[in-house]
Amino acid sequence: MGLDKNDLFFENAVITSIDDKGELNGKCNITSCQKPNSATWYNHSTQKYYCPSCAKRLNNDIFNKPAALDMFGHDLCTVVK
Repeated sequence: MGLDKNDLFFENAVITSIDDKGELNGKCNITSCQKPNSATWYNHSTQKYYCPSCAKRLNNDIFNKPAALDMFGHDLCTVVK
């Protein structure tokens, strides 16, 4: 059971682009940042990707750092190799 272009829901829909926010090599997941093609750091909590500067800021946060070490045994964000 799937929807298609003949369904009422899609009658006036127009797809203009696919948002790559938070995807690997897409835009940084931080709304105020969203640097294009920069998301190379994986956040183990949100399961999204961030640019290096935002990931480092998240890793150094006074609350995130100890919580990530307790939950994951490493920094909250790690670079994707």
